[in-house]
Amino acid sequence: MAAKENEGMTAFRLRRFGLFVKKLLKTWQGALGLGLIMMFVVVAVFAQFIVPYTSTGQDPNNADRLLAGDRAAPSWLRSVPTFLGGNPRLSENLEFIKNPGLPKLKEWGVDGEWYFEADQGFSCDQSDIGYPAENKIGWFRQTPRNGSIAIEYSRGSSTSPNATFVATLFSRTYFPYGGYPRRWSANFEAKVVGTSNGSLAVPMTLRVFIQPENGQRFTLWRQDFTTPTSHLSEWVFPQISRESSVSYMDSRAAEIGYVEPRFAIPNDPVIVAFTETPGTYLYGVEIYMNDTKGYAASAYTRIYLDDLSFDTLGNSWGVLGTDHMGRDIFSQLVYGTRISLYVGLLVSVLSVVIGLTVGLASGYVGGALDQITMRINDLLLVLPGLPFLIVLIAVMGAKLENLIIFMGLLGWNGFARVVRSQTLSLRERPFVEAAKAAGASTSHIITSHILPNVMALVYITLASSVPGAVTAEAALSYLGFFDPQRMSWGRMLREVTDAGAVTAWWWILPPGLLISVLAVAFILLGFGLDDVLNPKLRVRR
Repeated sequence: MAAKENEGMTAFRLRRFGLFVKKLLKTWQGALGLGLIMMFVVVAVFAQFIVPYTSTGQDPNNADRLLAGDRAAPSWLRSVPTFLGGNPRLSENLEFIKNPGLPKLKEWGVDGEWYFEADQGFSCDQSDIGYPAENKIGWFRQTPRNGSIAIEYSRGSSTSPNATFVATLFSRTYFPYGGYPRRWSANFEAKVVGTSNGSLAVPMTLRVFIQPENGQRFTLWRQDFTTPTSHLSEWVFPQISRESSVSYMDSRAAEIGYVEPRFAIPNDPVIVAFTETPGTYLYGVEIYMNDTKGYAASAYTRIYLDDLSFDTLGNSWGVLGTDHMGRDIFSQLVYGTRISLYVGLLVSVLSVVIGLTVGLASGYVGGALDQITMRINDLLLVLPGLPFLIVLIAVMGAKLENLIIFMGLLGWNGFARVVRSQTLSLRERPFVEAAKAAGASTSHIITSHILPNVMALVYITLASSVPGAVTAEAALSYLGFFDPQRMSWGRMLREVTDAGAVTAWWWILPPGLLISVLAVAFILLGFGLDDVLNPKLRVRR
């Protein structure tokens, strides 16, 4: 019998809730506010399915990998007319070399990616020897390649030439953009082997270059092996920057260059090489064998080449471009929804629960409890909220949970006073007096008679206090007090300022607009709840 009564009560409550939602949706404020909130909730819950990157906009498999050039504009601006703010000269990421491991000779020639041109004495073949597999390659290269290309130079003892012989290994790639790359990365590994059986390793020069197909060839790196070397057993590769001199070393940092074009003209050869029109470019390595001394002994040198790559990072990317660290802004915006809802809802619930508890106890019990709680309330009300939060966060740490607790503990004061005043009125009502005469306990009267009559205030306050929490978090993050492990809309605005990118509207406008839209959504929901729950505002239908 009791089970049937419970089922009937549950069904009754569900019907009442359905009628309540129906009435709420009949108000345009409630329908619009609830619809916007549900949209934000869906984005927050399914953020990892909407964007492939982390909350900070980084590659989850390699956090150090730049997705594009720093402060890249949205890629769709390339299709927008110039008079509307577009820029058709924006460039995008491009991998010049599809097969940097050079494992297949069949990919050479007219129908392949690689070309080999050489003077007499050179030959080229495939080798199983490759650069160590544990080393990653450039920005785009995450999968190690096996094998390499072996280029040999040999001369018999019967000949004694006095000339420089050249071999060139290169690839052709079409660059379809009219603007310069934002950044570039080149990679090159070499292993030089001579013999010790009477033959000599001829002095040589290695040169890595970039070249417009019908233009000048520009050197990215060059190393002269000025003395004959019989054996160089370790893999070596160059590493240069605009400030440092050319050298080679045995290391895993395999980038030849990491240069910002805006700071590199005219010292950056890539920016000098690239023109303002689409075109075909050559990237490769030249080998100069300086067999000029006429050695009587035979000469032999074998050069293993592996992982020749050249990648450019564009100045446009994705839906909203990248920030000053090359991270995806759209991913930050999506995950920022989760943080704003998390902070807003938890702060609202915490402050309402504290305010409701204090207001009910103070209003119904009265006496010393009322005096103590209200004096504490008065003390907290006169404290400046934002400066006090800044002090607490600075002392206790900028972890997001700390912020939620502090905001909740400081946000209950106004609601507690409203509940107290409502409770003072309700405790004098006849139904409360009747409950007292029947011997009901204080806790029963508060939970069964007074609490149901203030629940309308609870619902409305829950909805209307979320915007304050969201904007407070954004203000603190903008001032620099943000959780370094999480990306929020306020932190995005802070980083815009730090990067000096206030003119990048695609970076600064979206987080600001979403903060406003989320706040307006909860305010509209509060208006809708007030229309439904406030008897003075109800309209007969």
